[in-house]
Amino acid sequence: ILATIVKANASMILKQGSLLVTWAYATKRAAKFGSAQVAAHQVALSFWMVFAYILDAVSVSAQILLSKARKRKSLDEVRSVTKYMTSVAAMQGLFIALIIAGLAPFVPSFFTTDEVVISQLKILLPVLSMQQVLISLTFVTEALAAGGSQFALLGVGTALSAFAAIALMANATSVLEIWTRGILAMFLGRFAAAGIGVLNVNGLLPKFKSTFIRKGKAHKQG
Repeated sequence: ILATIVKANASMILKQGSLLVTWAYATKRAAKFGSAQVAAHQVALSFWMVFAYILDAVSVSAQILLSKARKRKSLDEVRSVTKYMTSVAAMQGLFIALIIAGLAPFVPSFFTTDEVVISQLKILLPVLSMQQVLISLTFVTEALAAGGSQFALLGVGTALSAFAAIALMANATSVLEIWTRGILAMFLGRFAAAGIGVLNVNGLLPKFKSTFIRKGKAHKQG
């Protein structure tokens, strides 16, 4: 049990540490483009964080439901939970995207009166809106993978995604490119890694499928 806890914690430290480094580097790069662009980046990031917390809330339910399904050794229930929570993630992502799109014309002037910053925000906020479905799917898919104990995959996947994001941001020439290249790449990488974990948990990868079924049969015979 202790070894499992240590392994899971180490993977989550790697995951969260990679995210913190990526966001810190994004701000560092934004600062290179002048005060107006870094100000727009910080406002966009703060606005993004508000909705990220809302999107991430459903992830708790996803992790708990899938974990319970696995304990019952029910592959059908695991797949049902995965399908349902993925649908919820897509719908809530679309809903938040529409909210941000609706607020986008009013948000810049709420935060600042600087016309240059306002013009930058008017470019950034539609990008944030378009990313919400991917972000929502990423959060829920990661939660499902965590519910399936795919911690190592989440840690390594996030670290690799962070590396790719930083590499792209290093060549960015504007805050817009930071968000459309670096941040987007980070979430695409995280979603892909978590997706592999979810496929694994759902028995759609040959090695895991046989293990899952074998454990289920042993449980029933016992």
